Amino acid sequence: MKSIICTLGYKANVIINTVKMFGGDKLFIFHGVPNERVSNEIKKVKDAIPSSFIPSQFIQVDHYDIVSIIKKVRKIINQEYLEGNTIFVNISSGRKTLAFGTQLACYIEYNKINRLFYLTEEKNELIDIPILIWEITEPKKDIIDLINRGVNNLKDIAYKMGLSNSMTYKHINELINENYINKENDFYVLTLKGKMIARNLDDFYQTIRISIIKQLKNDPNIKNKIPDKLEKIIQIRSYDKDNDKYIEINKEITNYWKCPRCKNESLKISLLKIPIKSGINNIKQVKCSKCKLKFNIRII
Repeated sequence: MKSIICTLGYKANVIINTVKMFGGDKLFIFHGVPNERVSNEIKKVKDAIPSSFIPSQFIQVDHYDIVSIIKKVRKIINQEYLEGNTIFVNISSGRKTLAFGTQLACYIEYNKINRLFYLTEEKNELIDIPILIWEITEPKKDIIDLINRGVNNLKDIAYKMGLSNSMTYKHINELINENYINKENDFYVLTLKGKMIARNLDDFYQTIRISIIKQLKNDPNIKNKIPDKLEKIIQIRSYDKDNDKYIEINKEITNYWKCPRCKNESLKISLLKIPIKSGINNIKQVKCSKCKLKFNIRII
């Protein structure tokens, strides 16, 4: 399936022409607070591309809040990527800050975007935009996420990461030099750059949960075994004072589950090796050997 992400301002025609050019199975349109003119452009899109033809979602953002734009666009990118869809992104319409935030989201999620482009209004010409790589190592991403959630001193970060203080300090020092974080007194805080790349834990786990449920609903073995119960037996739970998350899943369905992102079975194998116990001590982190997706899980 093909998912198209567009920004919208006063140029509805570039969105309509994008659909004519590429088709599409799902359409996500980001726009600012709709004044009369923007509302008219939204109506033009809805009239030209009815939801019965392509399901469309209109997402309102503050077009001057770049961090918020990045987070909302990344949420859609990850959601569609986990479903295995190709992702096209059009930044032709809307305020420059909206287009810029959307473009930065594509750079952060560079390995999930199939095409980023601009469509000229005058001649309807397609201009491909190179997808630059905004790369950062997984340990550094995890540290940024922890600071974003309020885990902001060396000792607590090292404990959460399962690393020595010296190794954690090395990562933190590099993050400071790369302008992702600053130190204020004895605590670490995110810079604007750090806030841009921080992941929302709730959105991350909700996207994984939805992907698992959708995957299992399409499995005939599950349909016959546990009809209409998947939403109840696959849950997101929180634990500890820092509100960490994990997926709680029933052992009955672990034999049918593959990686939510790449559908590789290596994750299923690692799941089957997790012992069934009670209490939060049984929360484990699993990681797909193919796409490197990792998250916490507990089998009950």
